[in-house]
Amino acid sequence: DLLRLDLTVSKPEMADILADMGMISAQFGIETSDKQDGLMIGKGMDFQKQIDYLAKIKQTSWKNITSRSLFIMGFPNDSWEKIYRLEEWMRSKENPLDECHFVTLTITHKQFHNNRHIFVSSLDKNYEQLGYEFTEKDGVPSWYNHKSGLYEVDLLKYQYKVNPGLIENFKYTGFRLMDLE
Repeated sequence: DLLRLDLTVSKPEMADILADMGMISAQFGIETSDKQDGLMIGKGMDFQKQIDYLAKIKQTSWKNITSRSLFIMGFPNDSWEKIYRLEEWMRSKENPLDECHFVTLTITHKQFHNNRHIFVSSLDKNYEQLGYEFTEKDGVPSWYNHKSGLYEVDLLKYQYKVNPGLIENFKYTGFRLMDLE
């Protein structure tokens, strides 16, 4: 399961409690560094505040606890510039996470919303109002966002190109070992 880093920041005593319970790794659902996109998905705490807190506890009670997070590309306020900046930060010494990588936003087309086996988020329900449409690019089905100018297919190509280099720079965690099977 994912831990909410923003909730750990709000309840700082939880860091020590989790460490005392024997936690050895934590996967966070940070997902975005953009405040507006964070608010849209119910995660409104400032990204830098979360990262500063994680860096602080990684010096004390969490120094032997590995941490991981995914970052979603394709939110309405994303741009290539923001994605490149985030990748640069992921590779930097300012990043206290032991592992992080990109995933591309998945949107469920409205024709599948009534399928009881598919979770439908508020973004899925409102994708047209947020600037998304389903189309093709170079003959490949893809969503396109009119606000950001991003295509899903381009983000997937970037994800597959960049993630191997991001992951090789990080510690192996229990999560990573499961991924290697």
